[in-house]
Amino acid sequence: MERKLKASELKRMARQALAGKYGISAGMQIVLALLALLAGIGLFIPLFFIVMGAEMGIGGEGIILGGLAAFFLLALIAAALGFIIMAGMIRFFYHICTGQKFGMGDLLYGFKNRWWRFLGLGALYELIGLIFGVPGTILQSVSALYPWATWLYGAQIMFQVLSAAVSLVISLFFGQTIYILVEDREKKVFSSLAESVRLMKGNKWRYFYLSLSFIGIALLAVCSFGIGFLWVYPYIYCTYIFFYLDIKRTCASGAQETER
Repeated sequence: MERKLKASELKRMARQALAGKYGISAGMQIVLALLALLAGIGLFIPLFFIVMGAEMGIGGEGIILGGLAAFFLLALIAAALGFIIMAGMIRFFYHICTGQKFGMGDLLYGFKNRWWRFLGLGALYELIGLIFGVPGTILQSVSALYPWATWLYGAQIMFQVLSAAVSLVISLFFGQTIYILVEDREKKVFSSLAESVRLMKGNKWRYFYLSLSFIGIALLAVCSFGIGFLWVYPYIYCTYIFFYLDIKRTCASGAQETER
């Protein structure tokens, strides 16, 4: 079996791949930030009218419910578009890492290549997060109403820890799914989930360690009032892509040796 690359080697490959391309990569992050800002403004509009209507005394129950319905509908649309655009962003950095032609047009990749796959994967993740996140949110609201019930705070913390643990498990087992879908437009969601589990066998600690190794540089980016993330995020994305390519290579090598 071929040797697995160390985290330092994966990071070096990411830096080499991004050499001379940090400008357009930062530009990609700015475009994504502007899209997120527009989505936030769009979500704020129905809430603004609800509040203004209540202040002016013209907001009846129907208007409030309609505004809330519009808010949740816009939130769903924004989330759906976010999942699809995320696929395009990963395709952009995948092309950089593999030496292929890349450009801002990659951002539309998800819309042009069976967008429902990325939407389905995102919806699945959101559903799991909702199942494990709602109890904690409910407990938080109840504890605010009954501050004397101190046991509610303990239960709230317990569910928050559980939600974080579920997120960690998802990333350790299914974190490669999005790369599989982006790399091969013929792949389906559930088969890609199963393939991610297969690829991550024996690589979970490597992935966890690699993720922890970015804490230092992320803190430096925070100290720059977030501006540093324009360069840090491309570096992180490319490192993760090289990790995916490495585990795919070593798994393929191991399978060939087994056949022999």
